[in-house]
Amino acid sequence: MEGSTLDPSIPIKTQDIVFRYNGILDNDTNCFHLNYESGRYREDELVKLIRDAIPSFALTHDEYEQYMKEMAISEANSTAINRISNAHKNAKGDYGELLLFLILEAFENAPKFVTKVKLRSSKGEQIKGYDCAHFTVGDNDEVILWLGEAKFHQTISSGVADAIKSISAHTQDTYIRNELDLLYDNVERNSKINQHYYDVLMPYLRKTRSLDDVTINIPVLLTYDSSAIGKATSHTSEEFKQWIDAELQNISTTYLKGKTWPSHLSTNIIFYVFPLKSVATIKQSLKVIEDALR
Repeated sequence: MEGSTLDPSIPIKTQDIVFRYNGILDNDTNCFHLNYESGRYREDELVKLIRDAIPSFALTHDEYEQYMKEMAISEANSTAINRISNAHKNAKGDYGELLLFLILEAFENAPKFVTKVKLRSSKGEQIKGYDCAHFTVGDNDEVILWLGEAKFHQTISSGVADAIKSISAHTQDTYIRNELDLLYDNVERNSKINQHYYDVLMPYLRKTRSLDDVTINIPVLLTYDSSAIGKATSHTSEEFKQWIDAELQNISTTYLKGKTWPSHLSTNIIFYVFPLKSVATIKQSLKVIEDALR
């Protein structure tokens, strides 16, 4: 499934800025972080990356290809930005969902098969159901659906509380069935993805298939303001490793392993912890860009 992203430059840019941290965490918990430049954590570059990825996130493959064919870049950007919620910057989830989209495309090689933001019925509301719809195909054509939750918060505690609430609702049999029915009706063909993958994907979404035979990974993105990030000046330094390890150990013990997470036979929760220097500053920078693009 390599090369399936609408804009192939986006995963490459993502991997220049975002890194998966190999530390003390369990297999079901991942940490992603940015690198530094001259001692500065590269949040400005993350904002620009999110801006550049809006068309890939908010347009379908057919829409994107048609705009590129017509060289209608401005129109593509306009259509994409107008699918982003116009809610207050602290009440909208779109940019957390976009950051999760980037991680899934760049690090899990999991392309989207439905553009969830396109299904929004009004610009003021949030995306209904799971925050994304991606998939991977493994050995023996086993399909894994990646239906995630993104919590773009300043604190781990508020993000975890919100995530538990969402997942509690989203792991009920009826809810999962309704979500798969919705996805089945809105699957998008991406010509960069081999048709065979779609052929093996579709049966996993059919309402006649038992949920016991469907594997769903729920990646939960949890951002937070990190004191370790502000103290460090290089992501390769020993100090960075020590400070991040201490934070992650506390987060894992207190908030991840220390909570009762909803479960379902079909689902596996995978945590994506993402320390930032200032979530509020990033949201404000994105608001300025969004206001200019609308």
